[in-house]
Amino acid sequence: MSKIEIKKVLWEEFSEWHQHQLKSVFWEAAHNNTSELSNDLSRKCFFDRWLGNYLKASPITFLFCAFQEQNIIGYCVGTSSTNNFYGAEVPPMEQLFSEHWIKFPAHLHINLSAKNQGAGVGSRLIKAVKRLLSTLNSTGVAIITSPDSHNVSFYRKNGFTHEFTKHLNDHPLLFMGCHCLPENQRSIGDHTYRDGRPQNRRFLP
Repeated sequence: MSKIEIKKVLWEEFSEWHQHQLKSVFWEAAHNNTSELSNDLSRKCFFDRWLGNYLKASPITFLFCAFQEQNIIGYCVGTSSTNNFYGAEVPPMEQLFSEHWIKFPAHLHINLSAKNQGAGVGSRLIKAVKRLLSTLNSTGVAIITSPDSHNVSFYRKNGFTHEFTKHLNDHPLLFMGCHCLPENQRSIGDHTYRDGRPQNRRFLP
């Protein structure tokens, strides 16, 4: 297998070919949601909700891609501040877990092409995201999934072990949080604490 590289990239600097590849990975992963994609408008809303909006909101968002021979085989997209990203229009799913975004302010979405799953690429993408968030003094990152989803074990393996379950319209949802900083460096109130002493925060706006 040829070498796989993980890079932080900017959507606006992508060639049309790489933009096409990124979208192809997204739509390949979306095949299980065909009931939501009955027309062009629903496809656009679905794309914007889970990928497109993150490509337009830099610098409070990030995009990491996995490249193999200059081809995109997977990506991880998200934001360092869930509250700032959504503003006053927080979707019901994220609003359901509003109290947990304090300890885990960032969130991410990850997708890989089917033939590249199970080879550690996803874990490398998450590791790169956590490294970035730690440099921003972000205390944690989270995902929301279904309790019976096949991806639960993957996230647990990668440190998303703080779990909270709630129901939305009678459907169970699982919030999984992962700390990005050691305990003595996590943010409390208006400060980030290092060795018991308050420091100025360095979160992105």
